[in-house]
Amino acid sequence: ATVTTSTITFPLTFPTSVDSLTLTAGQAPSGGGSDANTYYYTSLTTSGAGVTVRCSVNIGGSGCTNIGTSMPISWVAIGK
Repeated sequence: ATVTTSTITFPLTFPTSVDSLTLTAGQAPSGGGSDANTYYYTSLTTSGAGVTVRCSVNIGGSGCTNIGTSMPISWVAIGK
């Protein structure tokens, strides 16, 4: 699998906790080919999150040799 990581910084820090973080892919990452991409967060704080994109090689597409540095994702965080 090809993997790349990034960091989300929330525009405002939640005072108490983050109850939910949802990640949605806007389009395939650069170099991601047409294979399945998985987006998930690896760390979560009241001020942001660490995010990972993983591309499994050759699952019905052209394969992923390099995801590159572009990670076009949308996110929604809900907290208190």
